[in-house]
Amino acid sequence: MIEQYLQSIQGMLFLRKFDMFSQPYYHRVDYNQKTKKTSIGGLLSICIVGLSLAYLIYILYLFFSGSYTPSITTLQENQSGLTTQTLNYSPFAFCFRSGGTIITTWKEYFEVYMYLDNNGDTFNTASYFSIKKCEDVLPGFQNLASYYCIDTSEVPTIELKTNQGDPSANIVFNFALFIKNGQSPGSIVNDPNYYMEFAFIYQRFFTDDQKLELVLTRETIVIDPALFVQDQYDATQSQSKVDDGFLLSSWKTYTYISDFRKTQSYLTQASSKVRFQKWTNGANLIRLSQISLNDQLFKQIVSYPKISIVLAQFQSIFSTLLIAGIIAKMGSENKNVEESIEVIMNNYYKKSALEIDQFIEQKKKKKNNKTLFANNQVQADQTSTEEQIKQRLKVKNRLFDLYDFKIMKHYYTDCKRIKDDEPDPQVKGFKKALEKSWSMMNAHQVHLEILKLKTAIQMLLTDKQYASLDFIGRRLFPSEQDINHLEILDKLDENENLRIQKALEYYEELNKIDQPQNPLDQKFKNSLLRQVFEVERKNDEEDALIDSKRLQAMMESGLAKQQ
Repeated sequence: MIEQYLQSIQGMLFLRKFDMFSQPYYHRVDYNQKTKKTSIGGLLSICIVGLSLAYLIYILYLFFSGSYTPSITTLQENQSGLTTQTLNYSPFAFCFRSGGTIITTWKEYFEVYMYLDNNGDTFNTASYFSIKKCEDVLPGFQNLASYYCIDTSEVPTIELKTNQGDPSANIVFNFALFIKNGQSPGSIVNDPNYYMEFAFIYQRFFTDDQKLELVLTRETIVIDPALFVQDQYDATQSQSKVDDGFLLSSWKTYTYISDFRKTQSYLTQASSKVRFQKWTNGANLIRLSQISLNDQLFKQIVSYPKISIVLAQFQSIFSTLLIAGIIAKMGSENKNVEESIEVIMNNYYKKSALEIDQFIEQKKKKKNNKTLFANNQVQADQTSTEEQIKQRLKVKNRLFDLYDFKIMKHYYTDCKRIKDDEPDPQVKGFKKALEKSWSMMNAHQVHLEILKLKTAIQMLLTDKQYASLDFIGRRLFPSEQDINHLEILDKLDENENLRIQKALEYYEELNKIDQPQNPLDQKFKNSLLRQVFEVERKNDEEDALIDSKRLQAMMESGLAKQQ
C-alpha cells in the first residue's frame, strides 16, 4: 500500500511539470510571480499537446500526400486575333483491321498522309510527316499499341494557328487517306469486313498529379471506295494556371487542346475529284480529316493549399483546445484555493492546538494543586480526629485515677477543650460536598458516554471537520496580550476582591485609550461596565451614609450647646 501510494504521488508530481495553465500563486518584487502547478493542469496540458500534435501530423500527411483538394476557378472567353497552339504529339492515330485482326499490309492498298497546310488549300507530298508505330513514339501510352502516328522524333512540335480576322493565315493539320490506283474489284478495299480505327488525341489536366495526360476518342470507319468523307475537328484551346507554391505563390501555365467539336460532310468520288483535282492528281481520296482551332478559350485557375493554410487550420483546432483548457483551468484555480486554505488551516490548527495544550496544562496543574490541597486537608482532618479520640480515651483513663472533684474538673474542662477543637464548619461542608460528588459520579460510566459521543460525531464528520471542532472560535494569530487576558481571567475567578480591583484598574487603563485597538479589549471593557457601575453605586451609598452621620452629629452637638 505504501509503495502504491508513493508511486501515485510521483505520478502526480510528474504530471505537474507539464501544466501550461498554472495560476499565479504569490507575487514578488517587480511584479515577478510564481505559479502553482497542479496534476490536473499537467494532465490537461498533456492531452491538449498530444491531440494537437496528432492532428498536426495528420494534416501534414494529407498535405504532402496531395490529399487536399485544390480550389478550381473556371471561365470561358472568346479569342480575337491570332491564336497559336503547339503540339508535341501526334493528334491523329490509325490502324486497319479485318474482323478484329490487325492488317499490317495496308500500305499495299492505301496511302496515308499527315501534314500541315494553309486551310487545306495546298498539298505537297514532300511536306508530309513520317509515319511510325505509336508504341515507338509514345511508349507510355499502351492504348495505342499497333496504331500509327507521326514520328515526333523528326518533328518535335506541330504548330497550329488560327486568325479570326485573316483566315488565310490559318494553319491546320490534315489526315488524308487515298486508295492506290490499279486496285481490282476483288481487292481487300472492297471487302466489307475491312475497316479502319481512327483516334483523335488531345490532352487534359489532372489536378491529382498536377500534369497533362493524353486522352483519345476512337471511332470505326468503314471503307467505301465510292464515297468521300470529310471530317472537321474544331479544337477548343484550354489554359490552366496552377499555383503550387509551398509557402508563397508559384504559378505555372499549361496551354493545350482539351476538347473538340466534329462535323462531317459527304461527297461522291466524282465530286471530290473535281474539288481536289489540283492536288490529288487523280488519286482516289476517300477520307480527309482536319484539325483547326476555334475562337473559344477555356481558362482554369487551380490553387493548391499552402502550408500556411494547413497551419492556420491546425491553429484553429489548437485554439479551440486551448479555450477548452482555459475553461477547465477553473478547476485548477479551485484546487489552488483549496490548497491555500488547507495550508492556512493547518497553520491555524497548529497554533490553536499549541494554545489549547498550554491552556489545558495550566488547568491540569491547577486541578492537581486543588486535589493535592483537598487530600492534605482530608488527611489532616483524619489525623486531628485520631488525636481527638486519643485525647478522649486519655481523659476517661484519668477518671479512674483521680478523686471525685478532680475527676469532674478534668472531665468538664477537657470536654470543653475537645469541643472547642472541633473542625471548622466550612471544612465539614467541603468534605460533605466532596463525598457526595464522588458518590454521585461514576467516572467509568462518564468515560464510556464520552467515547460514544465522540465516535458518533467522528462518523458524521470528515477528518478535517472533526479536527476543526476543537478550534472553532480560536484566534488565528494569538498575541501575548491575549494570553495575558486568559491568565487574568483565571485569577479573577478565584478571588472576588481581586476581580473587582483588577476590573477597575483595567477599566481605567482602557478609558485612557480613545479607541481600543484589540477587539477583545473592547468586549472586555463592555463586560466591566456593570461591575464598575455597581462599585460606584456602593461608594456613593457609603459616602451618603457618612455625610448623614456627620450631619446628625453636628445637629446633636448644636442642640447640646443650646441647652
